[in-house]
Amino acid sequence: MDGLHLTKRLREDDRYAELPIIVFSSLISDDLRHKGESVGVNAQITKPEIGRLIETVDSYVL
Repeated sequence: MDGLHLTKRLREDDRYAELPIIVFSSLISDDLRHKGESVGVNAQITKPEIGRLIETVDSYVL
C-alpha cells in the first residue's frame, strides 16, 4: 500500500479525518501532487527538503 492509498483509507474513517498527513517522497510530480490533494494530504514535500519537513511538522504540532 502506498501513501496515497493509506491517506485515502484514513480519510474515509471519521476517527482520522482531522489527522494531519504529510507526504515526504522523492517521487512527487505535478500529477502525484494533484492525486495527493484529491485524497486529502495536508502537505507534500520532496526529498531532501529536511528543513521544510521539520517546519511543516512543527506547524501541525506546535
